[in-house]
Amino acid sequence: MQTIQVNALWDEEAQVWVAMSDDVPGLCTEASTIELLGQKIRIMIPELLDPMPLDARVHLEAHQELTLIA
Repeated sequence: MQTIQVNALWDEEAQVWVAMSDDVPGLCTEASTIELLGQKIRIMIPELLDPMPLDARVHLEAHQELTLIA
């Protein structure tokens, strides 16, 4: 089974999640929620990886950083 790694980072300034992947050339998308981002990448990955490996699974890893002022 092939695992496709997708990384998502929260862009505080733009208020969106941004997804990119070294495993999927051309994948760069954003969405206001992680759920919407997941929906978008489910559509985009098969379009960008043509043909899509039959046994592939997508691993979405999301990171959010907080800066606190004391």
